[in-house]
Amino acid sequence: TVSDPQPTEAPPEYVADALSAHPRGVWRWVRPAKADAFTLVIQPPDAMAFTVFNDEMREPAADHWKIVRAFVDTVVPAVFDAKGLPVSLDPVIARYPGAALSLAKDAAFLGGMAASAELGE
Repeated sequence: TVSDPQPTEAPPEYVADALSAHPRGVWRWVRPAKADAFTLVIQPPDAMAFTVFNDEMREPAADHWKIVRAFVDTVVPAVFDAKGLPVSLDPVIARYPGAALSLAKDAAFLGGMAASAELGE
């Protein structure tokens, strides 16, 4: 449900505005159903948040869904509906829970790349 924009695809103006407030951010499409489409900004977590997320996810008795939801809430600062209007992430995730997992995966990947760069690896 979460997809990268095409390489030649420019973000809509409202997404570009949100990205200017989050210069490390990237934008993604969430298209879980034909009738629904959302755009959002993913802000990569800093190295500490990324490490905490990874450590929490490795705990055998952890509530993984709760950890993923908390992580996604911190890394998705902007969500827009198909008309370009800002919306809350909560109803999107409530209706399409699989999107949370995809967003967490994308954010963790970006966070891992950022952490490696910060550490000079």
